[in-house]
Amino acid sequence: ASTADTCLHLCMQALASQLMLGAVVGLTTRTDAAYQPRDGLEPGEAYSTLDARTVKVQGQDIQLIKVTPPG
Repeated sequence: ASTADTCLHLCMQALASQLMLGAVVGLTTRTDAAYQPRDGLEPGEAYSTLDARTVKVQGQDIQLIKVTPPG
């Protein structure tokens, strides 16, 4: 299984068990190459995870994780 598959599976297990689950954006600065402002995620911010699931879009499985913004 890929890292993304493992991450989604762990999120789904935690949420099904009603465990509190969070995530932190692992970028250290806005100048990091991976940072894209359109993503809506801020470097170094903590987010609460609300839901995780796989959905089919045009026959392909798409993995989604729903998070709440900080503050």
